[in-house]
Amino acid sequence: MSKIECKVTVGLLLQKEDKVLLIKRKNTDYENGNYAFPCGHVEENESLKKAMVRETKEEIGINIKEEDLTFLTVMFKKADKKYVNFFFQCSHYEEEPINAEPDKCEEVNWFKIEKLPKNMAKMEERIIYDYKNNINFDEYGW
Repeated sequence: MSKIECKVTVGLLLQKEDKVLLIKRKNTDYENGNYAFPCGHVEENESLKKAMVRETKEEIGINIKEEDLTFLTVMFKKADKKYVNFFFQCSHYEEEPINAEPDKCEEVNWFKIEKLPKNMAKMEERIIYDYKNNINFDEYGW
């Protein structure tokens, strides 16, 4: 049996009251036209939290600190490639999120967690379900 190789990503479930921040993706290799969390690949020699801080700044223009990140869940996903996706929450941020990557994102919006858009990325729908049900590990696409 051969060993698999996985890509590693991080994603952020950012909340404000009863709302969650979602970005509408475009021109990427993931869920174009659908809403997803700010997310991205972990780079060589980069910790998960450092990657989440970097991706948050790149995608939604806010500065967060590693110590304000809390592990939420991990998703082992099979698609055209295999991914291990680590999701975090952030307890503190000051700036209002913006669309910092207009070439990869159509819009940045807050949605009530109980009334999400119809065009949600499938994995993110599952992550929201896991979050509501206190599930901190899941698999998708197997």
